[in-house]
Order: sequence, then structure tokens, then C-alpha cells
Amino acid sequence: MKHKAFTLIELLVVVAIIGILAAVGVVAYNGYTGAAKVNAAKTNYKNVIRWVKTELVKCNAGLSDTMFTSNPKSCPMTHSNTFGSGLNNACLAPGGVFNQIKNPYKPTERACDWSISYKNDNDVGKINFSQKNATDMRFSSCWKIPCSSSDNHEEIIIDVT
Repeated sequence: MKHKAFTLIELLVVVAIIGILAAVGVVAYNGYTGAAKVNAAKTNYKNVIRWVKTELVKCNAGLSDTMFTSNPKSCPMTHSNTFGSGLNNACLAPGGVFNQIKNPYKPTERACDWSISYKNDNDVGKINFSQKNATDMRFSSCWKIPCSSSDNHEEIIIDVT
């Protein structure tokens, strides 16, 4: 009686092929998730900037009496410190418009922060904002390490008065 079975060599070849396919799949998956984090960080930043600009137009055109739902500020804005305070609450306060936006690199953290640091690799994925002077706010974000590379971050100054 002749037994039909796989030889040890055949089994080793199959295991080697599965190992190669798994290695290629892991590398491709890591590239995919890395690109998704970059895109999410860029989208978060652009959405915050778009919201700020839209709300400022509404506020300064008299279409809105207040800006921000949490700790509302009267329109029109007269000082960047007033705007910054409202924006800080929008990021940090429960119910704030940006409170639910998460950092794609650190999902347990909020995406926005009152800080001027955006070239620090620890701030990857964050949207940083700070008062530049009495009328301007600085918004910045890093979406890929190293944050010091000009291709990996952006900064914009917005007159908020």
C-alpha cells in the first residue's frame, strides 16, 4: 500500500512562500496606514483653518453675534487674545467644536493644542495655534516626521480682528 503525502521539502517550500507573502503584506499595510495618518492630519488641519476663516467672515460681516459655542465671544473680534481664548475652549472644552478631532498618530489625544511648537517631532499630527500679536493668530501643523522638514509641516497667519 502506497501512502500519498507531502514530503518535508514540499512543506518547507509552502511555509517559505507563505512567509514571503506575509512579509510583503505587512510592509504594504504599514505604508498604507502611514499614508492614511498623513492624509488625516492634513485634512484635520485644513478643516480647522477653513472653519476659522468661515466663522471670522460670518462674525465680521454681522451674520453672527458670537463666535464659539463653548464660552462664546462677542463679534466682531477685537483682539487675538479674545479669539485665542475662544479657540482654546473650542479645542479643549467638552462640547467644543474641535474637541472630538483626534490626533491620527496618538488617537487618545486631541488634535489641537495652544502651542507654537510645530517643528518638534512630538507634535506630529497636532494642529497648533498661538497668538502672534494683537491681531494675528498663528496656526501650524506637522503631519510627518521629521517635523523640521519644510515638506512635512505648514504654518499660516490669520488676522482674526
